[in-house]
Amino acid sequence: MSDFNDFLMGGAKSISFEEYDDTVVGVIVEPQPELVQMTDFKTGDPLFWDKEETRPKMQLVINLLTQERDEDDPSDDGRRRLYVKGNMRKAIAGAVRAAGAKGLAIGGGLQVTFTGEGEKEKGMNPPKLYSAKYVKPAAAEVPVDRDPEPEEEEEKPAPKARTSTRAKASTAKASTRKATSSEDLPPAAAAALEALMAKSS
Repeated sequence: MSDFNDFLMGGAKSISFEEYDDTVVGVIVEPQPELVQMTDFKTGDPLFWDKEETRPKMQLVINLLTQERDEDDPSDDGRRRLYVKGNMRKAIAGAVRAAGAKGLAIGGGLQVTFTGEGEKEKGMNPPKLYSAKYVKPAAAEVPVDRDPEPEEEEEKPAPKARTSTRAKASTAKASTRKATSSEDLPPAAAAALEALMAKSS
């Protein structure tokens, strides 16, 4: 990301999906969704699909204004950064098409839920599966239907979901996240969020 304020102030917190049914709901805000190259978690080196390093692995970065707040961070304004790739990309692209939109747009409402895991391949972690919903605003749209992965990856059959045997905790996570009401958001963001929640009900 090239925004100088992100560099200066530390940027938005990233969104993680650790347990089944983990969900993020928010309104897309500036800066525009952007394709960036994936990096190695440990070394920070850029990742590629091929040994010749001619096909970079890409992911889409979406900035969301959410109702989440970190009670230990008084400066937390609810902005979160969503890193989109693999099955999450497919889920969001399907939600965009279902909404009759051509792509994501600033002011649009987005909901993403971690629904389960697919078939595990040898030597790899099982792929995460997601569902998504999208509400479009009257604004310019950013296409998300272009797959940054090579065509041969796309031809693989979709992973089959399996039922989780892990029990969900009956109480909220022991984190400092909390939700606020839509009244705490700007009017346009609150309207988009309410439209998304109405669609989800």
